[in-house]
Amino acid sequence: MNSNQKTIIIGDKALTLRATFRALANIEDKTLKPFTTLIQDAAEGRFRIKDVAVILKEGSAAADAPLTDKEIEDLIEENGVLNVATGLAEFLAAALYGGVDKPVEKKVAE
Repeated sequence: MNSNQKTIIIGDKALTLRATFRALANIEDKTLKPFTTLIQDAAEGRFRIKDVAVILKEGSAAADAPLTDKEIEDLIEENGVLNVATGLAEFLAAALYGGVDKPVEKKVAE
């Protein structure tokens, strides 16, 4: 597996996402958020549904396993936004640290 590639488990599905420069730039462009803000949002569980969809779409396309809009919608509906976002937090952390799995500290809303 490439160092910029991460397989995440969401529900009963294993998804491979790749953090290429182009994928990360597209994610920033489409979410209108800098990568560091997305990392912070992930750590704090503050993802917008559109952000979740964009990250899944761009990361899966970069891994040559593109998810369709319908597959993304089903994944979110079947597993809940927070469960999907948790997997994406792992992917973003791996992208931040160059593919090395690092824990993302989750903060619970008070």
